[in-house]
Amino acid sequence: MNKNLLCIPVVLAAIAPASAYEVSTTIQKKKILLEEFTGINCGFCPQGHEVAHRLFDAQPENVYVVAVHSGTFARPHSDQPDFRTDRGEEIDAELGAYQSGYPCGSVNRHTFEGSSPILSRNYWIKKGKSIHEEDAPVNLHIESGYDGATGILTVRVEGYYTADVPETENRLNVLWTQSDIKGPQNGAGMGDQYIHKHMLRDYITEGWGDPIQTPRKGEYFERSYVYELPEAIREIGVEAASIEVIAFVSADSKEVYNVVGGKPVYSSFEKALGASIKTPLLNVDNKYGYDHFEVRLTNESTQTIQSASFELSLNGEIQPITLETDLPPFGTETLCLSAQPYTKQNENRYEIKLVGLNGEAYECADVIKGQFYQPTESTPDTRFVLQTDLYADENRFLLKNAQGEIVHEFGPFAKGKVTTHEETLTLAPDENYCLEVIDAWGDGIQEPKGYVKIYRDDQTLIDQNYSIQKHGMRSFFQTTLASGTKQNKETEKTRASYHAESGQIILELGANIGNAEISVYAISGNRILQTSSPSGISRCEVSAESLGKGIYLVNVASEKGNETFKIQIQN
Repeated sequence: MNKNLLCIPVVLAAIAPASAYEVSTTIQKKKILLEEFTGINCGFCPQGHEVAHRLFDAQPENVYVVAVHSGTFARPHSDQPDFRTDRGEEIDAELGAYQSGYPCGSVNRHTFEGSSPILSRNYWIKKGKSIHEEDAPVNLHIESGYDGATGILTVRVEGYYTADVPETENRLNVLWTQSDIKGPQNGAGMGDQYIHKHMLRDYITEGWGDPIQTPRKGEYFERSYVYELPEAIREIGVEAASIEVIAFVSADSKEVYNVVGGKPVYSSFEKALGASIKTPLLNVDNKYGYDHFEVRLTNESTQTIQSASFELSLNGEIQPITLETDLPPFGTETLCLSAQPYTKQNENRYEIKLVGLNGEAYECADVIKGQFYQPTESTPDTRFVLQTDLYADENRFLLKNAQGEIVHEFGPFAKGKVTTHEETLTLAPDENYCLEVIDAWGDGIQEPKGYVKIYRDDQTLIDQNYSIQKHGMRSFFQTTLASGTKQNKETEKTRASYHAESGQIILELGANIGNAEISVYAISGNRILQTSSPSGISRCEVSAESLGKGIYLVNVASEKGNETFKIQIQN
């Protein structure tokens, strides 16, 4: 048996009081069902996966991703696994995904423009936001459980209509996905070790869902299902610990009114204590000045994690850190690892390892590591210039101290209007600060592009960002310069040139320039190389062997300011 053992449609509105239900009766916003049509032989599909994961990471309580392997690009070669499903192929045909370039997807199967609900990946987040702004006509509640002794998955879904809908018949659909499936993926460069997430494995409901006969305001409904989880589908093993159950109500085979989901509660089933770690949504990048490091810890077991032990290495100095927590099975939380004082250098290296769980040694394969530079020097009087996009209500502009505490918030700013804001703050001297911009939906400040600029009190620009992408940005600076510090106008100018014989960019640095950070950008604006020059060095050589023929921009940032040079590589 690998399909439904028993489907029990139960309508209790006439026989049970409202108090018997757990589904909310308060009007809620629609949640998002992103069906991502993908395939292992699609070279651009990893980019679609990245967008889907970014949206899910930004809004985990509101987004449900279903990766549907279907169509030509999902057809396996003789030596490849087959991730397709019969239902996935039917959905592909019904929505018309096969007529579009992969990756493509639908958001709540809604047709936003034209006659097709299929969208390119560039629109998934934008259209997801618009769906979430709408009131859901039906609220949903789901409970599911998996019994390891019998292999049985049970699902119960409750619904309550907060509004009337034009259709006389709605349908309830229940499916399950599986994550952490290793396999090939064209375009990922990982061989057969690519980790596939949210993969559609099967529908529990038949056809296009179970009919809901009375979709009217004030009506409840309930459905219960019993399903035997198969050991494999198309020879791809099923791991019960990696599944998620999703339910949605649709007006027909297309329009989705609301969606709900979650992991089952496990009984007679045990997965050994284990966990993984990954970087936070705003990772350590370029310059860093917090006195702590963040890590996302995911419980990958059926046990509760009560404590986690880490080794934090800073410039080779190892600091053991143990944190108390209460992380439930398969849950994720962000932890802050407070760092003890360490020997700071111009270029600093860090590494984070998970070495213990619940007081026992644990060897985790994940290692978070990287490098960062010291924050830029500024004066206590620091000026900030910010510009929002049209979705300013999704963003927060925060000034934080070294402990990550908010000392000032810019805004809030109005939605639907591009706002330019300028403000000068008097900050404590000799302290680290961070201007942190957070985007709630993981698509940055791009419509139109916003920016941030930070100035010393002599109007020297110390940092700027004209392309705030994904989950946001951080800009660190330290108030170590005295107020009224002026740039030395007599400083010899810095010069940049390309030396073809040695394949190097030669920088003749001005006198007294101090520590300098050197970045090389493509003409498109993407940073390609980064290095630094210590104080007192008048000449710096940067290897350009990895650069091809073309025009590049070289930026030299120091306490004396920013200088940008254009160079051309012709060989």
